[in-house]
Amino acid sequence: MSQTHQMVVRFIESVIRSGSVISPTLYKEVLNLVKHCLDQSVQFIQFLQYLKQNSEPIKKNPTAIVVLNHIIRESEYFVGIAQTLLYSQR
Repeated sequence: MSQTHQMVVRFIESVIRSGSVISPTLYKEVLNLVKHCLDQSVQFIQFLQYLKQNSEPIKKNPTAIVVLNHIIRESEYFVGIAQTLLYSQR
């Protein structure tokens, strides 16, 4: 996670310094980062679904279920945006 965060910060700084003119190389690197974040988000959603289905304490806690469902929805929203961005590049 820390490495991903560092990459995001580095790319943001690069774009700011470039005056929002992005080179083809930087653009490709950013898309690779988006793909990585997409993959991580999909795995995170699967993990949360696993917890909902297999954790007895979570199954017995309605608040935990509501929170997990919210986190899953927000993560799915990001996945949709990332897929739209990536698939529009093909």
